[in-house]
Amino acid sequence: MDAKVQLMSKEKIKNKTFEKNKSILNQNIINDYKSEFNKNFIFNSQDIYPNINYLNFNQNVSDINNINHINFVKDTNNSLISSYSKIMDKNIINNYIKINNEYNNNFNIINQNNHINYINVNQNINFIYNDNQNFIKGKDFINASNIKSKNKYKCIKSSINQITNDIQIIFSLLSNYKGSIYLQKILTFFENKEISSLFSTIYPYLCKLICLEYGNYFMQNLIKKLNIQQRLGIYHAINSNFLNIANEKNGTHVIQELIDANETPLEDNYLNHLLNKNLLHLINNENGFHIIMKIIIERPENQRNNINIFLVANVEKIIINPYGAYCVIKFISNNSDLNLRLLLIKNIKNNFANLIVNKISCSVLMSAIKHFGMNYFQFIVQEIRYNLPYFYLDSNSASFIGKVLSYMNRTENYKLTSILWDIYRDDNLLNAICSSTYGNKILKNLKEYSNFSQKKYLKVKINFIKNYKK
Repeated sequence: MDAKVQLMSKEKIKNKTFEKNKSILNQNIINDYKSEFNKNFIFNSQDIYPNINYLNFNQNVSDINNINHINFVKDTNNSLISSYSKIMDKNIINNYIKINNEYNNNFNIINQNNHINYINVNQNINFIYNDNQNFIKGKDFINASNIKSKNKYKCIKSSINQITNDIQIIFSLLSNYKGSIYLQKILTFFENKEISSLFSTIYPYLCKLICLEYGNYFMQNLIKKLNIQQRLGIYHAINSNFLNIANEKNGTHVIQELIDANETPLEDNYLNHLLNKNLLHLINNENGFHIIMKIIIERPENQRNNINIFLVANVEKIIINPYGAYCVIKFISNNSDLNLRLLLIKNIKNNFANLIVNKISCSVLMSAIKHFGMNYFQFIVQEIRYNLPYFYLDSNSASFIGKVLSYMNRTENYKLTSILWDIYRDDNLLNAICSSTYGNKILKNLKEYSNFSQKKYLKVKINFIKNYKK
C-alpha cells in the first residue's frame, strides 16, 4: 500500500506540474501573440510584409521534453491559427474596409477586437491588413510550416478576389513602393481566370496605371502573364495616348516590356502602326528614344525596316538632337545593309554644310567614319581639300576636321600624306590659309601630321608667299 500511495503521489505531482507548465506555456503564447500583434508594421527593401513571428513557438518550447507538452504546443498552434483564419475569412475586407476618399496623409493603426487593423497610409493608400496576416505574409507565410496548406490557399484566394474586383484598392496599393511590391508578389499566385478578371477591372484605367511611379512596375510584371488578346487590348487602349505614354519616364518602361512580350506578327503590326505615327517625336525625346534604341539593338536589321528607312531619310533632323544621335550611332554600329548605308551617307553629304557646324552631329559623322571607313566619305576629303580655311571659322567644324586628320593619320596615313601634298601644292588654297584669321592654327595642325619633306616644302612655300605679298 505504501508503494501504491507513493506512486499515486508522484502521479499527482506530475499532473500538477503538467497543468502548471501548460498554463505557463499558454500564457506565454498569448503574451507573445499580443506583443507581436501590437507592434507597428516594419518594412525593408527585401520584404514589405509585417514581421510578425507569433507562428514560431520554438523558443517557448525549447526546454520542454515531454511528448505531451510538445503535442499540446502543436494543438494550441493549429487551434490559434484556425480560429483566427476563420475570423479573417468571415470578416474579409468587404465588411471592414473603408476607402478614405479624403486621402488622409497620416498613418494610423486602429485595433478592432484584436482582429482587424485599419490603415490610412500616406500618399493616397488605404487598405486592410488582418491580424493573422496569412494572406500577406510573403515568404514568411509561404515557408511557415505550422500553417496548413489549405488555409494558406484560402487566405491567398480571399485577398486575390478582393483585389481583382476593386480598382480603388489597386490604385491605393500602387500609390507607393510598399503596396506595389505587395501586388507584384501576390501576382505570382494569380491563375488565368483571375488574371482575366483583374485585366477587365483595370482596362479602363490602363493609361493612368502605366504612368504611375510605382504602378509601372506592376504593369510590367502583369504583361508577362497576359495572353495575346489581352496584350492586343493594351495596344488598343493606349492608341490615342501612345506618344504621351512612350515619352513619359514611367510609361516608356511598360512599352518596352510590351515589345518584349510580342509573339505574333499581329502584335508587331500594332506596334509599328503606333511607332510610325510618332517616330521623330520618339527618337528625339529623352524617354521615348529608349524604345527605338531597344528595337535597333534587339531586332535584326531586316525586321525593323520602318525605323531604318526613317532614320536614313531624316538623318539631318535626327542627329542634331542628342537622343536622336544615340539612335543613329546605334543604327550605324548594327548596320549590314549596304543600300541603307549608301542612302545614309548620301543624305549626310547633301546636308554636310549644316551638320558640320553642330557638335552633336559631328560626333555621329565621326562614328560613321570609324565604322564604315574613310572610303565611304571621300566627299569629306574633297571638302577638306577645297574649303579648309572656311572650316576653321567655326569651332565645331574646326574640331571635326582635326579629328578626321587624326583618324586618317592612325589608320590611313598614306592617304593623309597624299591629301597634304595636294594642299601644299595648291597656291590658291595655301594663300587662303595664310590669309585666314586662323591661318596659324591651321598650319600648325597640318604640320603635326606632315613628314619631314612636307614640312621643309611648306616652310619654303610660306616664305615665298610672304615675300610675294611684300
